[in-house]
Amino acid sequence: MKIYSDEKGKKEISSEEEWFKLCPPKKKEKHWKSERSAKEMAKFWLDPSKREEFQNFIKKAMSAFDCDCIIPEYVSKFDDYRSPRNHDLYIAEKNNRTVITVEGKVDEPFGNNNFEEKLEEAKKTKDNNPNSKKLERLTNLDEKYFHKDSGILKIRYQLLTWFAGAKSDAERANTDNFFMVLQEFKSDATDDKKLQKNHGDFENFIEFISEGKFKSIEAGQILEPIANKYTGGKNLYIGYYSVNL
Repeated sequence: MKIYSDEKGKKEISSEEEWFKLCPPKKKEKHWKSERSAKEMAKFWLDPSKREEFQNFIKKAMSAFDCDCIIPEYVSKFDDYRSPRNHDLYIAEKNNRTVITVEGKVDEPFGNNNFEEKLEEAKKTKDNNPNSKKLERLTNLDEKYFHKDSGILKIRYQLLTWFAGAKSDAERANTDNFFMVLQEFKSDATDDKKLQKNHGDFENFIEFISEGKFKSIEAGQILEPIANKYTGGKNLYIGYYSVNL
């Protein structure tokens, strides 16, 4: 269960220094702080005992799961436009039963906009700059992954691109299953109101993507597989993994 900087597996990560050097968060030092998600993810996943605990968590839903490798800041291409989706963590399974994408949070939001706000922003950008591709990207995301369903309008954009990236990863890996796991880190410094807001946004997404089958999720829970028009013949597992710092 080794950590690598990319899928080629040439550079192994075994320390926080190597993690930051090879797979830094987008804003680098600004986001690399204790009790913030980027650094806490590194601390957690560099600990073999913690990795084993997480593997046992996944085994609650997939008993034969056997982790192959872990890649931080994994680049996931779900379309042909610029700025691909970056998963905080990507986990490959040895026997290709599934792929797992992990989003780490302390109390950071799932982005600043829902899809409707992002759409309005893109339309204004297009008016000012006809060469902008932002509107085309959103339209493509809506059509390809969500079948022009108006239900996505109030869903946080980051959650939608997370799903699109995770589903694309499963397609590239040619596996029937994929996991989306929210890994939440709590401490005395955590803002409870922000946590509640994030959890509400996460559950709104869950209700939408499951077509109302699920409306909530608790810490330590993995929802039974979701298979519908959005997952396109694949099984989506959604998990919520909470860590007390």
